[in-house]
Amino acid sequence: MTVAPQAYAVRWRDANRWDIKAARATQFRLAHPHFRPLAHFAEEATVTVNPAAKPDHKWPVYGVNNSTGVFLSCSVQNLLIACLVATP
Repeated sequence: MTVAPQAYAVRWRDANRWDIKAARATQFRLAHPHFRPLAHFAEEATVTVNPAAKPDHKWPVYGVNNSTGVFLSCSVQNLLIACLVATP
């Protein structure tokens, strides 16, 4: 198999050993032993709603950005109405 000099060719069965992201993450963890991953602080939070059961309820719509985190974007009374997400 002929491959360009700046490219890697890996057999499918060996692909897990060549996972570059995992290698960089391991290198980072070794260099920073006190680092705690985001999963240590975050928790899964999924709330399933049935908007048809409460058509008059005002449903909150949340957004996420890199500066303030989670924010209340708007409230929607009828989920068929489109909500424009305003960026702060």
